Order: sequence, then C-alpha cells, then structure tokens
Amino acid sequence: MANNKGASNAIVVTIIVLVIVVLLGFWFFNQQQTPVVEVGSGEDAQLTEEQIANVIAAVRRHIVLPEDEEPLVATIINVDELIAEQPFYQGASNGDILIIYGSVAKALIYDPRADRLVNVGPVEVQQDASATVPPETTVPAEGSEDIEAEADAEAEAQS
Repeated sequence: MANNKGASNAIVVTIIVLVIVVLLGFWFFNQQQTPVVEVGSGEDAQLTEEQIANVIAAVRRHIVLPEDEEPLVATIINVDELIAEQPFYQGASNGDILIIYGSVAKALIYDPRADRLVNVGPVEVQQDASATVPPETTVPAEGSEDIEAEADAEAEAQS
C-alpha cells in the first residue's frame, strides 16, 4: 500500500509540473505574438505622436538613427500596390511602418508585430527639395513649399 501511495504522489507531482510547463510555454508564446508597438490599421492608420515616438524607440534598438531630425513616419496600408511599383517594399506587410530620414537619405520599413526591420534603403533627394523612396513615392522635404512658391513667382515675373 505504501508503494501505491508513493507512485500516485509521483504521478500527481508529474502532472502538476507538466501543467506548469505547458502554461509557461503558452505564456511565452503569447508574449512573442504581442506587438512591441501598437499601431492602427485601415482607417486608424494615422499614428499619434506617442506611437511615432514608440516606433522610433523600438527601431533604435536595431539600428542607429539620426538624433537631430524628425523623420517622416507612415503606416503601410496597401502593400501589394507598393510592391508592384517598387521592389523596396518586398517583404513588407500591411501595418508595417515606413520611416524616412531625408538628411541621411535613408528609408526603413519596420514590422512592429515582429519587432524587426524588413528593409533599409537609400532615399533619392531631388533638385526640387523633395525626397523619393526609389523611384516613385515622393515626400516633400521641409521648406519645399517656399521653394515652389519662389519658382512660381520667378516664372510670373519673367512672363
């Protein structure tokens, strides 16, 4: 009888340990699936200042970014169209974040769900003070409105 009691205690302890291991495994798996940075999608794709700061902080854990520039940050909404236009977006998904730094001519795609950089590439700065992610998407640089206004004024003065 004592032998049966010891065997049943061992089985109970083994079952408890297995349940604890399974629960811990589930918890760790669930933590990996939780996005590092919460961002909106679809109509909520507009990022708040706090979300942008969180995204930049998360990206800084992976790559050195300029400290003295406020980047252009956008949520990728229709990745299929972007991939058709430019191979730079290959590997990106809807909901990923596009970050553009004009001063260092760098564009990054960040996946907040997996906390990883999808792609990093150069940005071409054009003569009209706008930046493009090679070769199609244009992003006005700071002060570009002033340059365009001056060009329009010069054209009017000459005619």
